[in-house]
Amino acid sequence: MRSKMFPVIIVLTIVMVSTVASSYVQKREQYNRRSVVTAQDNGDTAITVSERLKKDRVVSVHTWNVTAEDDMDEHNLLCIIRAFESHPNYEGRGVLLSVFDESKKLIYEDEFTSVGEIRSMGGRYDSPPQLILDVNYGGNADFLQILGYRNGKVTEMLNEMNGSGYEIRPQFRSSVTPAKENLQVILIGDGLAGPDEKFASVYRYKNSKYVYVGKYSQRKADDFIERSLSK
Repeated sequence: MRSKMFPVIIVLTIVMVSTVASSYVQKREQYNRRSVVTAQDNGDTAITVSERLKKDRVVSVHTWNVTAEDDMDEHNLLCIIRAFESHPNYEGRGVLLSVFDESKKLIYEDEFTSVGEIRSMGGRYDSPPQLILDVNYGGNADFLQILGYRNGKVTEMLNEMNGSGYEIRPQFRSSVTPAKENLQVILIGDGLAGPDEKFASVYRYKNSKYVYVGKYSQRKADDFIERSLSK
């Protein structure tokens, strides 16, 4: 569902330290490549940042820290989520996620019906810095999407249905050293209200993606935890 063209492009840089808000730079391009728009637009002399964001339907701005563990300098990507009524690559209304690098170059786009939680996660061992998103494509099902950044490119590491919740945590199996293993993703199956047994699916990092390795009974796992706590 990624855009194969460069549609509406917005570049904002908003830095807030205590009560000081710096100026931002914005670059916008409608589907036919419209001209650059700045904070002063069409003769307006006092348009505020909030008015600019509202006008361009920006619903969220997130800074994605992609600094490598061995890098002394901090590096960040700018993630902008903007609402749209229609889009050539998406049916119906939704939101457009645009990711810009430090030179304000658009390096990734994707479309969703909505985006809930969004947060950054640092790389671990040999995995890259990651962006965690709770997204919806329409309907009742939410999806967990994990993006990774390496060598100037954003790649999709996971996009799976998120039923009753998820965990991203270290591996503590007796056969591994946690500090030398990447994090694993555990997705819990849907249907909390039903009597059926719930299963958790496990995904582990391999070849630049999170791959499915199996599932286990969430009920049995919780029963084991409960027995351990009662000892």
